[in-house]
Amino acid sequence: MEQLRLAGKLKIKSFPKVKAEFKVGYEMWKKYGGEADILSLSVAMLIWARVHGIVSLEIAGNLPPFGASGDDL
Repeated sequence: MEQLRLAGKLKIKSFPKVKAEFKVGYEMWKKYGGEADILSLSVAMLIWARVHGIVSLEIAGNLPPFGASGDDL
């Protein structure tokens, strides 16, 4: 995400700003994920959360499978 942001390819104009109370957590994550802008980290976290949520719902049987290989997803 950081490389996309730096290259001007991350379309973030309408992406919500990180609330002040959450910035401490994002700064802590930099220790594990490297130096990246807080906006890049928040976009990555949103993508991870959405994918994790979809997979969790499918595993629990709350969503139908996305095909044999997952390509349909």
